[in-house]
Amino acid sequence: MEVLFQGGKVFESGGPFTDLYYVTPREAKKDDRLKISGNIAGFRYGSSDWPINPQTLFYDWLYISALHQNQNVDLANSLLEYDAFTDIEFNPEKSLNCQAYSAGLYKALVTRRLVAEALSSREDFIRICYQNNLSNSPVQRKMF
Repeated sequence: MEVLFQGGKVFESGGPFTDLYYVTPREAKKDDRLKISGNIAGFRYGSSDWPINPQTLFYDWLYISALHQNQNVDLANSLLEYDAFTDIEFNPEKSLNCQAYSAGLYKALVTRRLVAEALSSREDFIRICYQNNLSNSPVQRKMF
């Protein structure tokens, strides 16, 4: 998932750098092009362009899509056993995206039986996850 996220970034002066799909997650995150290509202008996955707002939209969608596609795998099933999630590596000063938050959003979608509908289109994902109170505002999320 990390390589799809990093490789899908579109910057003011470059990207997406889809060759990052074929390196390790660590190598993808450290690629110099991600630092020298200007501000992020959006994301691209396949032929779909994704906006930068809501701020965690693309990351959350990738994370939840990956879990849903692998729902019979231990990770996806084990997440459903928990009611709270934490990410000791998350630093809101350096990143907006948080795996713990995306895991919680996935559980909320599964619990409400909305995963398939949310993943049916970008517009449905935004409507269900960001306009129906499944997702907190960015300020509240930092406290999450």
